[in-house]
Amino acid sequence: MTTDPMTLFWNEIYLIQKRHALFFPVEQIEFISLKDIENGLELVFSEQYDLSSIITLEIEFAFKMITK
Repeated sequence: MTTDPMTLFWNEIYLIQKRHALFFPVEQIEFISLKDIENGLELVFSEQYDLSSIITLEIEFAFKMITK
C-alpha cells in the first residue's frame, strides 16, 4: 500500500499539532503549504506563520522524511 507524500505530510502535521496543542494553534496550519516544483515539492511558510523554532524544525523534518 502506497500513500502519496502530501497525505503523509499532512497526517504528520496534524500529529505534531496535537502533541504541541498549547503552542501550536490549529489555525497556524493554514500558513503551511506545499508547492509543486519541477523536481518535487517545496515546503512554504507564509508571512503569518508564527510558531516556535522547535515546532518549525519538527515540520521541516516531517517534510524531509516524506520527500526522501
